[in-house]
Amino acid sequence: MGFMGVMLALFVAFLLSVILLITMDGRELSSHMHQFFNSDTCYEQLHFSPDDMEKKLRSKHHDFCLSESIDQGIECQCLNPFVQVPRKDDEFYDSWMDEHEQNVAKAQERFEIGMLGGSDIERFQGSRFGDPFPDYFPIRSVFDFYFSENEGSDLKAMELGLTEDRIPNLLWRLTNGEIAKHPPMIWWVLIGETDLADGCHVESVLMGILNVVKYLRHSCSKSTIVINSLLPSTSATDGVLGEEWSDIHWINSRLECFAHRTSRVDFYNATEHFLIPNNPSKIGKILMEDYKVPTPLGYRKWAQGIHNHAKKILGT
Repeated sequence: MGFMGVMLALFVAFLLSVILLITMDGRELSSHMHQFFNSDTCYEQLHFSPDDMEKKLRSKHHDFCLSESIDQGIECQCLNPFVQVPRKDDEFYDSWMDEHEQNVAKAQERFEIGMLGGSDIERFQGSRFGDPFPDYFPIRSVFDFYFSENEGSDLKAMELGLTEDRIPNLLWRLTNGEIAKHPPMIWWVLIGETDLADGCHVESVLMGILNVVKYLRHSCSKSTIVINSLLPSTSATDGVLGEEWSDIHWINSRLECFAHRTSRVDFYNATEHFLIPNNPSKIGKILMEDYKVPTPLGYRKWAQGIHNHAKKILGT
């Protein structure tokens, strides 16, 4: 082999090694959200047994700085995720309670999917704190297209979200009428974003979400509970995921782990709907306003994903 042949062989070897590294890196990125999914030590990654959540929480009550209510006069603004409390200390309490009562009435209807959560879920209704909000009307149109029988959808969903609800607020609503005698086949849960915004410890938020899931499993023996991943968020002006995402990813990974090892519980990773294609480290500006709140286009991609995933669960 002459000099040119040797150089060509070295160049081909170098090129193949680069391609291999790129492929491995891409594979690592694409599986990043699933690193616990294939682990045989899944519960060890949770750092606690799901059956011992409350015991662990009590042991770390001081470290997590938990309170029984939101009060500007106390130091700890993170609600204990194992209590059930209405938003009685909230300036929006009256409208919140009115919307809860409307939810109780809606929960008596027949539907395949019940969507539970806070702000991200209530926007599907085109409302904020129970009142119609014109900026969210396009999002309501998205919801109707995918989940309203009046619009010809093959799935009926019921939105049972309330703006800025925390985990204990959702628990209170569930124990006060928002679970009807005939629960849906699927409960779709997205909660915890406001708890994180309050500064709650990631373990506290994780345990709170799992507590909601455990309550639904116990109360609705025929329902599948889908845990929607906490949506990506960043304060970076260019949409690059940063420290906020680290906390969100930490929680999502363990939620997926729990779902993988628990019957009648599923995990839906909605992250990809809001990231720039082929760039898993950056939120799309047209998909999330200020890189925090889904736009109507972001909601459309997400709703389509919910619809398709629910169809697979229902086998239709």
